[in-house]
Amino acid sequence: AGNTYVRVKSTTSAFTGVDFGQSFGGSGIINVRDNHPLLIFTNGAETWRFDAAGNLKVKNSGNGIDFSATAGTGTSELLDDYEEGTFTPVLADATSGGNEASVLSAYGYYTKVGRVVTVTISITNPNTTGLTATNNVYITGLPFSAFSLAGGIYYTAPLAGGGNFATAGTYLGSVGDNTSYMTILKADFGGPTTFQKVSAINTGVTDIVTSLSYFA
Repeated sequence: AGNTYVRVKSTTSAFTGVDFGQSFGGSGIINVRDNHPLLIFTNGAETWRFDAAGNLKVKNSGNGIDFSATAGTGTSELLDDYEEGTFTPVLADATSGGNEASVLSAYGYYTKVGRVVTVTISITNPNTTGLTATNNVYITGLPFSAFSLAGGIYYTAPLAGGGNFATAGTYLGSVGDNTSYMTILKADFGGPTTFQKVSAINTGVTDIVTSLSYFA
């Protein structure tokens, strides 16, 4: 039998259509010309689209790729978000409205896949002059707040530069649930793990570098 196809064609040289035939080595094709997107509708409303660059875009917030057909016992199998970008981490003596350290440089990068946010932070030579030495030290400006989980969860990761603090030791970056800032912990083997004060920063010397993941 001959080829079977459906073609929807405009009255001009350009056309938009569907073609299932023997073109391109026997592949079925959906062809949209002149840099127009291909829209996918469900019950009369757009749900997905392929743009002219070939990207698949979800139309509605909360929709995504559903993996529920695969085996698993999770409460959700919907991948509904991806984002990456930059932010500016700020070293301060309060979570908001406090005094901020001047720095040589401060860089923040993040990637969010579903609910998992990974941040990478680099703060060089913070000058803590003008900050309250007895206050806890905070790194504010995280791109997303940590999700509130039962049990008082803290997400932690090693902090580079421990040898340059006022007291050498093992330091951790920590994000508590339902917060949008990072604190600094000092992990003493055989002793308590304590939140660090501004006085722990060796002003103009301490560098803070870490990469940490948390649920948003």
